[in-house]
Amino acid sequence: MALDLKLNISTTDDCRNIIIEDSTGVYDALNNPGGWGGINIESSVAVEDIKLYIKVHHFIDEVQYNTTVNISDLINYIVFPFEGVVEGFKISLPAHVLSTEVANQLSFELSEVPEGYNPLAEIVEDGIYQAIIQVDTTVSTPVQFNCLCSISKRVDKMLSSVDLHCEGCDTKDKEKAILVRSLLENMEKIG
Repeated sequence: MALDLKLNISTTDDCRNIIIEDSTGVYDALNNPGGWGGINIESSVAVEDIKLYIKVHHFIDEVQYNTTVNISDLINYIVFPFEGVVEGFKISLPAHVLSTEVANQLSFELSEVPEGYNPLAEIVEDGIYQAIIQVDTTVSTPVQFNCLCSISKRVDKMLSSVDLHCEGCDTKDKEKAILVRSLLENMEKIG
C-alpha cells in the first residue's frame, strides 16, 4: 500500500491561523500499512517537496466563490517534530497569508478582486475549507473543515453580555442569545 496521508484541520483559538497537522503515523504492515516509512515514502523528504492546496468555499458580497490556492513555499509555516523528519508535521498558516493568496487567485480568475474581500484578513474567514497535501508525488485525500471560529467568538461574546439567570429581566436578549447558541451548535454538528 502507498503512503496514505491523514490530516487534521482546525484554527487557533484566536482564529488567526488555520492549522493542518499530519496524523498519518509510522508504517506498520498490520496496523498502519499507509504510514510513513517501510515500503512507503520515508519521512525524511525535503520541505520543498511538500505542497498545500486549499479550496476555500466562501461568500463575498453575498456571491459564492470556490477558490483554490496553492501554497508551495511552506518553509515559514511548517514545523517538524524532529529535524529532518516530516512525519507529524504541523502547518500554521496565518489568515493574512491565506487571504492574500485567495485575493491573488481571484484577481487571476476574475481580473480583479471583489470590492468586499479583505486580502489582508487578520482572522480566518468563516466558511468551508478543503485541504490537500502533496508530498513528492503522493497526494492526500481532500479533508474538509467547516470553520466557524469567528461566529463562535461573536456568539460567546453575546452570551457573556446577557444575564441568563436574571428572573425579572427582559427575556428578549436572553432568548435571542440562546437561539443563536443553539443554531451555532447545530452548524457545528453538521460540519
